[in-house]
Amino acid sequence: MSKHTPHHPSVTDPIAALWTRRLRAFQELVSRPSTTLQQVFADFLAMAATQFELEKGLILQADGNHFTILAMVGIDCTVPVKIGDTLDLGSTFAYTVASTGRSIASHHVSRDPLLRDHPFAGEKRPEVYLGSPILFGTRLFGVIAMAGATPRPEPFNAAEIALLDLMGQTLGGIIERDRLDREREAAERRHRETTALLSTAFDTAAIGMALVNANGRFLQANAALCRLLGYEERELQALHFQTVTYREDLDADLELLRALTDGEIPEYRLEKRYLHKDGHVIWAELNVALVREPDGTPRCYVAQVQGIDAQKALIAKLEEQQAELQAANDKLTRLATIDPLTEVLNRRALRQKIDELHTAAFENGTGLGVLMVDVDRFKAYNDRYGHMEGDHALRTIARAIVAAGREGDVVGRFGGEEFLVVLPAVDADGTGAAAERIRAAIAASTDFREPTTVSVGAHVLCPAQTGEGMDEAIARADVALYEAKRTGRNRVTLA
Repeated sequence: MSKHTPHHPSVTDPIAALWTRRLRAFQELVSRPSTTLQQVFADFLAMAATQFELEKGLILQADGNHFTILAMVGIDCTVPVKIGDTLDLGSTFAYTVASTGRSIASHHVSRDPLLRDHPFAGEKRPEVYLGSPILFGTRLFGVIAMAGATPRPEPFNAAEIALLDLMGQTLGGIIERDRLDREREAAERRHRETTALLSTAFDTAAIGMALVNANGRFLQANAALCRLLGYEERELQALHFQTVTYREDLDADLELLRALTDGEIPEYRLEKRYLHKDGHVIWAELNVALVREPDGTPRCYVAQVQGIDAQKALIAKLEEQQAELQAANDKLTRLATIDPLTEVLNRRALRQKIDELHTAAFENGTGLGVLMVDVDRFKAYNDRYGHMEGDHALRTIARAIVAAGREGDVVGRFGGEEFLVVLPAVDADGTGAAAERIRAAIAASTDFREPTTVSVGAHVLCPAQTGEGMDEAIARADVALYEAKRTGRNRVTLA
């Protein structure tokens, strides 16, 4: 963070105007209604071609030792490639992007020591190349690359590279969401198919029926029951119902039969097991009603018996598929609210949560602490040890911030290496103590390649007393953070 107030370019500044157009184009791109993944790829390449003034572009999927072309723009018909073709990794500049996980920006390939001796495939070697990995979290999906035939007079600046990086990261999130959507749709489809199968099975099943006398012997049995139990009707008529009942289920059946006979219940239903003629066990749903003589004495029992082995298996399968569907939904929810790198709230979810806390503080008349936490000299750390170590450092810091807080404190990633912490129901002392716990925990951590510290800007607001909004509070905490940086870093400053 600079020690001097940054210069804000006027709206007539051509560089500012260019970046305004670029950012608006990117915002419009990601705000478009959902469409096919292929159209998303085409839209991203079209935007990149326009914004970087490069005529050729590719989106490649890394697959083993090959790249698969998913989309392309500006590739003329003399180049023998098309969507769906595969390219050897080593024959493309994209291999260097994929193998390092970092962007490559070359404004003059023939003079670039990294690319000039590369065994590029094809006759029309580009003279301008800009490539960025497509990532979801730390997982590489592929590469988005733009190229041009004529060298640029000036190198790509850091902001241009960052824009392509942002496009690659956004594409990674879109691709992951598409994969999760397809998994969820497949789980829902299997769920519907299984439910329809179960419904059809019940609708078309022939239910077994029997008349049983007061002594428990079969008087009559229909064909469905005979098929279910494996007996001829005459064989069943020689048997007692207890003979074909699984022994462990007999007591429950007899108790319900007694209650029915004594008039305590009008009918009963029971899931029980039967013994098939060949000895195997059958699960069935039994419904029994009693037909009485005019004087009230039992005449016979009417039994409906429906085999439910298939239902039991289908229910188990449905439960498994429901668990799969729930897991897919949970993952989608997490994707929408959690920053994939640090596993704290993302900017959108953080905004929603802190607005809720502000409303609660206003209604309850309590204070609200706001901490802006920024990693000291993170760019130098990142440049020295690489993006992978930088990402590890950010994850470590995020975990330390969460661990130092209380239950109910809200932590989110506010910017690249900047975190926002909101503390409900605190005063100035509590806010300062919380900020110091965070600072001290990170300063004491040994889970970095070198000692790493943070600076913390803190502010306490009481919405019910002052009417101060969250944006104003965040701005004050940011000013305090600037002061902490200016006065030496690795310290807490309370606004």
